[in-house]
Amino acid sequence: MQTAIVKYQIGSYAGKLNVLIDENDPDDVVLAKANVQLRQEAGADLPMGSVKFTILQRINKT
Repeated sequence: MQTAIVKYQIGSYAGKLNVLIDENDPDDVVLAKANVQLRQEAGADLPMGSVKFTILQRINKT
């Protein structure tokens, strides 16, 4: 398992998420997991067109 640090941008608001991922997950899967996690944490619908995700780092769990 790894942790990915993912930056998100929603309009003028930005933040970071720590997302648990498999070390073999490709970037598109990591970004999809970040999207799901952000929506769960927000507890509300997010605007689809203005949400952007960027993978900053992958960290191996020891």
